[in-house]
Amino acid sequence: MNFPIRWSTTVLFAAFATLTFADPVKIIFDTDMGNDVDDALALAMLHSLQSRGESELLAVTITKNHEDVAPYVDVLNHFYGRGDIPIGITDGEVTPEKSRFTPIIHEQEGGNPIYPRSIDVGDLLPAAVDLLRETLANQKDQSVVIIQVGFSTNLAALMQT
Repeated sequence: MNFPIRWSTTVLFAAFATLTFADPVKIIFDTDMGNDVDDALALAMLHSLQSRGESELLAVTITKNHEDVAPYVDVLNHFYGRGDIPIGITDGEVTPEKSRFTPIIHEQEGGNPIYPRSIDVGDLLPAAVDLLRETLANQKDQSVVIIQVGFSTNLAALMQT
């Protein structure tokens, strides 16, 4: 069946307008950051999507239980100009090993960290499950996508609450 060009152009424009003016997808990123590089790349991609207006990163929750990980995530968030994104940590023991990626947070120049951040090793941060619950409670039902990379520790704990 052939449609007049005017009709198909209208449909194409309507589809484009929907994509262009749609609300950004609200995202929580749950990660075992530091075990390998895929999590850092995924977080970079989420920041890129937010810069394009396609998403909004509401929070990052961490399943790797090592003191360097939250400051490392904070460094990445600051790099993209979003140092205010809340970060929640786990108290589980699934992956407590040191990472080969996160030690950059300890690099200094003139006594100051090379990479800006607002979280330091040992800072008191919210529990991942508490941050997940709070973030979800502050949004409309079915309006948030949780992207989980790595272990399901935090999401399993969330489901049990």
